[in-house]
Amino acid sequence: MTISPARMTEFAEAFALLYGWSVEEREGGIAHAFQLVARGELNPNHLLVARDGEQIVGSVFGQPLAGGIAVVVPPRTRTGDSEIEDRLLSAILEQLQGTKVLQAFIDLEEELRGESLLRAGFRRTTCVMQMQRSASALETLQLPDSGALSLMPYPDATPEEFSQTLMSALRDSLDCPEMQGLLTANDVLEGYRESAPDVARWSLAFVAGKPVGVMILGEGELHFVGVAPEERGRGIGTALVRDACSQGTELSLIVDERNEPAIRMYTALGFEPQSIRAIYLFSQSFSAGDLSENTRVS
Repeated sequence: MTISPARMTEFAEAFALLYGWSVEEREGGIAHAFQLVARGELNPNHLLVARDGEQIVGSVFGQPLAGGIAVVVPPRTRTGDSEIEDRLLSAILEQLQGTKVLQAFIDLEEELRGESLLRAGFRRTTCVMQMQRSASALETLQLPDSGALSLMPYPDATPEEFSQTLMSALRDSLDCPEMQGLLTANDVLEGYRESAPDVARWSLAFVAGKPVGVMILGEGELHFVGVAPEERGRGIGTALVRDACSQGTELSLIVDERNEPAIRMYTALGFEPQSIRAIYLFSQSFSAGDLSENTRVS
């Protein structure tokens, strides 16, 4: 058996195997994949296949992202052969060496696919929920104890002040706290510049002239909203989300299922659950065998 990047003529078969596409789904999926390759958003060398002779028996995919992160799609084989899965995953991890954090997202109904990730040293950290709100406006909330919340667009803000407030808002966050300390401020900013490139929609929040939080909006998605730890519990986060909703566009977001206060807030503001997926993380800073109770696939 050999493992190497898929040939362009093998994309359809390799992706169909990896994602379990039906015949109907295959045509649209492959067309989208070729569009990503043409735009330079998908590196075909990171689609690896295992071959027995000329037959593809397994595939895996990894995509480096800005900010020291990469996303891995867990390997899938025709026969469920764990040895082939492990060899495929080892090969893609070797290609992604130097990446600070590897992430894998798995639908709950397919969580057995996480077994290969666990064998490779990934942690199953949590589940994340995608929530969505229909396009209807809300009036911006005013803070009763501190006056109006003012928002400064990122281009008008001091970069150092924005960066410091962003990292402060990430501190002790209930959204995937396992990521804390793994990425630098520059890493985090680079990641958001890739996923939400219109920085005019980024905001630094102030109350009484003091920076207290950050909001990063993208096209139809609230990528990040956070408040400095010492300012939490005052309704600032709610005010930021209401401001995002007031723009009157359909809005989606992703939240850690453990972040119950945020989920209650989003629900109260009209967001509804759409899907839930398990997150698996890998970092060289994780100590071997240091896994929490929820790291095993049931």
